[in-house]
Order: sequence, then C-alpha cells, then structure tokens
Amino acid sequence: MLSLDAILQYFGGEDPEWLASVAPASAAEIGAIEARAERTLPPIYRRYLELLGREPGVLFDEYLGADPRVDRILTHYDAGGWRPPPPYTLFARDPEGQPIDLFLRDRDRDGAADQAEPYLVSFAMPGGPRNMRDDGPDRPILLAPELRTFVFRAGFDNLIGSRYSTLIRARIPEGVGERWAALDEAVDKMGMRHEHGSDAWTSSHRAHEAAIQWLRNGPDEPVLIRAWSDDEGLLHTLVAALGVCGQVVVDGLHPTNSPIYS
Repeated sequence: MLSLDAILQYFGGEDPEWLASVAPASAAEIGAIEARAERTLPPIYRRYLELLGREPGVLFDEYLGADPRVDRILTHYDAGGWRPPPPYTLFARDPEGQPIDLFLRDRDRDGAADQAEPYLVSFAMPGGPRNMRDDGPDRPILLAPELRTFVFRAGFDNLIGSRYSTLIRARIPEGVGERWAALDEAVDKMGMRHEHGSDAWTSSHRAHEAAIQWLRNGPDEPVLIRAWSDDEGLLHTLVAALGVCGQVVVDGLHPTNSPIYS
C-alpha cells in the first residue's frame, strides 16, 4: 500500500488543479486538535493533517458525508462537543449535525492494538440524533481498514472515475476469500492496467474506455464494485466478467456525480 505522501503525489499527477487546491494544517492547528482531543494523535492522522488537514479539495466530495477539515474539528471541540475517549479519535464531523461522524479506532475494547494502523469507523455521537442503524461507540460501522485505503478509494472515485459520464454499482454478497485474485485476473485479461494504491482490500484498474474499482473491509466481507465508463454496454460487460467470482448484484446505472452512499 502506498503512503499518504505517495497517494497525494499520484493523484496530484492525475489532477494538478486538485493538487493546487489542497492545503495542510499548520503545526499550531495540529497541536490544538491534540490538546482538545486530550490524547496523542495516531501517526497516520497526524500525517494526513500535515498534508490535507486545512483543505482536501474535492477529494471526498460525494463520498465522505462529513467534513474532515481542521477548522470543523476545532469548532466541534470549542463548542463543547463530545470528546471521544480512547480508542477513538474524531476524524470528520457531519456539517449538518447528523450521525455520519467518522472516527479512527486504534485499539480494541480490551486496550490491545487491533492492527498496525487505525480503522476508519462511523457511529452516532452519544446524545445526538441517530440514523436508522443502532450504532454508537459500542457498535461502530466499519468504513475502511486503514485511513490510507479510504483516501485512495475516495481519490480514485472523485479524481479518476469522475472523468467518465456513467457509474454502475454492484456487489458480490458473499466474501470471496481466496478468489480475490480472480477479480484482478478477470480485468487484467481485458487489457485494463492495474492502478497504484491497491492493497489487500482494494483493487483498481483503468483503461481509456473505463475504470473499475472493487473493495472489501475484511476477508469475509462482501465485495463492493464500482465501474465507470461513457459506454453503458461496456459497464455491463465488465461486471458480467466478474461474475466468475460469485453472484453479482447490480443496483443500476447512475450519473457519475451521484452520491456513493444512497
């Protein structure tokens, strides 16, 4: 998996206008977040703030549903907002005050390290409105196994997929286990080149005519598929080719600028 710096460089090379729009948080702003959070920030989050903390541009547009900018986080704390205890660090606050807030979780419930880097999770803050799911600090919803993974997924969607006019969303309901490599192989045979940033849970390919990305958050999780093209027939062909790995459930065609989470 690429570092955050390498991901920034990769997408910046693809979209220099986006790169010119981003801005890092200052050392004072990072220190203020750490002081208000009353805990040491995870190293990966500190590096994110150093690269994109003040302004991430369109990186998360139509993807995140919450605002990770440093001024939004500081406003939350300065207004007396809920301070998540360890193992959580607030990463993004929903601008409408809805329960779509995002957190980094770097420890399990027993205090042992879950993995090398924090998970990215979502849940409703205590005392705030809840969505239809019964979530909370004890029932977090996993969004990505690493922050770097999430940044790459969002960047591929908004800075590469957005170049095409049509998006098709689909999923393979069951976990694919050892068949994961077959997903890559099926698209490799179509002449689509493997993209940078792919890891154990995310894979992306691209050609002039189309781009495709599939992801999962664990070995037994369903595979979520997103494919983009100006040719609707090609999108269906791509998804059908992945059917060798399991039953593919398609939720239809969408304009590229349609929200990911509907």
